[in-house]
Amino acid sequence: MSVQCRIVVFGRSPVVGRVKSRLAARLGRRAACFWYRRLLEATLRNALATGFPVELWVTPHPDHPWLRGLCRRHGVPLRRQPPGDLGQRMLQALRQPGRVVVIGADCPAVSAETMTTAATGALAQEDLLVVPAEDGGYVLVAADQPPVRAFRRMPWGTSMVLRCTRQRVSRGGGCLQELGNAWDVDTLADLHRLLRRQGIRPWRRISGRC
Repeated sequence: MSVQCRIVVFGRSPVVGRVKSRLAARLGRRAACFWYRRLLEATLRNALATGFPVELWVTPHPDHPWLRGLCRRHGVPLRRQPPGDLGQRMLQALRQPGRVVVIGADCPAVSAETMTTAATGALAQEDLLVVPAEDGGYVLVAADQPPVRAFRRMPWGTSMVLRCTRQRVSRGGGCLQELGNAWDVDTLADLHRLLRRQGIRPWRRISGRC
């Protein structure tokens, strides 16, 4: 493709008891870890379907056998996320040359088509493009030269994230483009919703091994 872009998937090491705490409260820690791996791989497949280079950035430890195997199978570089809060880590990813799209690992509801639009849409300096989340945040962000102020001391994990981002980008003279909407999979209801979307009958409990 002529557009210089890369897609960075942000994730966590899939360790039992360290991922998807709200799913674990309903399904158990092993099942939550099992589903986290499924979600991560599905998101990665969507990113690869765009045809753009894809990288997987994880925290805290990229040296995990399952992660190494996943990246070998798909030909994807595996990197450790830099230190700092979520905003600082995303900013480091977005500062790489060219257009960068950052998406969460548990967002298979974001299609390859949406990622491609984010990768190829017109953006000026200090502009951001996001896919809003239903909880008041966003599941994807893209930029050529990201406005630093949009990521500093943000109330991450709250319903105020998108509103604050709109205000900060506007005050800095940039434009925030919002592309559709989506959701990440945090709860059992989210998982059921995703399965229904894929034509799979949801069930109340599933066991899994990690």
